[in-house]
Formats: sequence, structure tokens, C-alpha cells
Amino acid sequence: MTIREILNTTEHRPWKMPTENWKFYQEWNNAIFLHWQVELSELKKFVPKELEIDLFDGKPWISVVAFTMEK
Repeated sequence: MTIREILNTTEHRPWKMPTENWKFYQEWNNAIFLHWQVELSELKKFVPKELEIDLFDGKPWISVVAFTMEK
């Protein structure tokens, strides 16, 4: 799929495409997404109590994303 085709795919978007030129553009290349399920009790040790920890299927996960950003 080309960038133009991706940008023209809008059925999933809850908003209309902008009519003006884009103000910013970036590419994420050489990306890797790593995810680990962790114990909630262990994660709470590192997260301020004022923040709510999101759960997926009732379990907390930690994610690390590494990439090179170009253009």
C-alpha cells in the first residue's frame, strides 16, 4: 500500500481528513514492538499511585517500542 492509499483510507476514522497541507510528517522505520505481561503487584512498585494502570484482558503489560524516525 502506498502512503497516498493509506491516507485515503478513512472509513475507520471518527473525523474528516484535513483540507490543508499536513504540518508534520514522519516515518517509523526498522520498528520493533516488544510486550511482556507482568504481575500487577510488581508493576505498582514503579508507577505513581496517582496513575491508573491499564489492563488488557485483566492483566497489565509493559511495552517497549524501538524505531528509527526519518523524514
